[in-house]
Order: sequence, then C-alpha cells, then structure tokens
Amino acid sequence: MKRFVQRKRLQKRLVEIVKEATANGNYQITVIHGNAPQKAADLRQLLIDGGVATDVSIATFGSVIGTHLGEGSIALGYTPII
Repeated sequence: MKRFVQRKRLQKRLVEIVKEATANGNYQITVIHGNAPQKAADLRQLLIDGGVATDVSIATFGSVIGTHLGEGSIALGYTPII
C-alpha cells in the first residue's frame, strides 16, 4: 500500500512540474511507457484532469530504451509546438 501511495504522490507532483513548465507556451505532451498501458493511461488522465493539456498522446519505448528502463516504466515528455 505504501508504494502505491508514494507513486500517486509522485505522479501528482510530476503533473504540477509539467504544468508550471508548460504554462507559457503551446506544447505537445506525450506519456511514454514500457509495456504498462494502464499506468500510461492513468498518468494521461491526471494530466488532463490537472489542466495541463486537453490532448495528451501515449507512446511506447523503443526496444533499446525499454531494455534499459525495464518493463512497467513510464516517462513524460513535452515538446514545444512552433
């Protein structure tokens, strides 16, 4: 249970950080996962509910990065739209 609570708290903090970093621009936000589609969908929903963006895409890691990070990993990327 402790690990679940800690993960949720960290995800909420991540949403806050991304919201602050993307506040003054137009960004494409992507949640990337390593065979963890439910984790990615949950983080995507937190980003949408947190008002970070209305359109958040989901992608998978390639084999090289996935090998290093491991199954179940998730990441978040934001790229300015110019």
